Amino acid sequence: MFTFNESHASFEIPLASDSVSLVEVDPGRYVLAEYIENISLTDWISRLDHPSELIRHEAIEHLIDRIPENVNLLTILSQRYDSELSPEIRFQILNGLRPHLNINDLKWIHRINEDSEDYYLVRILAADISADLAGLRGNEYLESLRHDKSYYVEKHIVNLLDQ
Repeated sequence: MFTFNESHASFEIPLASDSVSLVEVDPGRYVLAEYIENISLTDWISRLDHPSELIRHEAIEHLIDRIPENVNLLTILSQRYDSELSPEIRFQILNGLRPHLNINDLKWIHRINEDSEDYYLVRILAADISADLAGLRGNEYLESLRHDKSYYVEKHIVNLLDQ
């Protein structure tokens, strides 16, 4: 048990510590605290496999911010996209990767269709990325999405191609 009797006190709990399994705060008192996590890149990457969507979301957000300093994260996150079950997280990954993608990534983007991706917003995002990278005219991927099962995707494609 840790007792803080000073108005300003700090304590560091090592990340790998087994000594703390419960933190209890007296609900009758106000405790102002600053919580700082020092998590290594390896630990952030391992959080991509966590069962909690919230923790995976946080890890993706952090890793996307670190792409400029470590381009290997592009591969790690695109592979995570391929195995991710949550459509919202897949959208987050693709949207986060968008500024870092280039024409060499079109093959990967063009695999996203109604057979491989159920979430219509991800297909719309993939269409926008394809349009940005390959242009609108002669873009066979966009043409293939014209007949998507989702009205929203179809409508988006028609609007894109009518520009």
